[in-house]
Amino acid sequence: MTASILLVEHSNIRAFVVNVDLVSYSLMTTRINPYISNQRNLLEQQQIFISILTINLTFLYQCIHEFNPGISSYVTIVIYTMNAMFILTLVLLAIVETIPADIQAADKFKQIQFNNS
Repeated sequence: MTASILLVEHSNIRAFVVNVDLVSYSLMTTRINPYISNQRNLLEQQQIFISILTINLTFLYQCIHEFNPGISSYVTIVIYTMNAMFILTLVLLAIVETIPADIQAADKFKQIQFNNS
């Protein structure tokens, strides 16, 4: 109960917890390589890295906006640009390479993971 109250009231603690979760997930997926395609594995690692950067830049935006609102617009542009480039890469990869091919070629553990989601 105390942890949930702290996470709701303090955004810096919440950002720290999410960063720790994302870094640990990144380490786990780097070792496991959940997809057969190296491009998809790299895309997932990029997605985690961009998520971490977005969280930290958003937290930085909140701190900077109080003191210097002019710089906060540059931080916003960086956040939007990173995420737009990732979405474009994701769409292009989805057009070029289909996901079912990866699911069929996956080992049994990964097939169970795909079936449960």
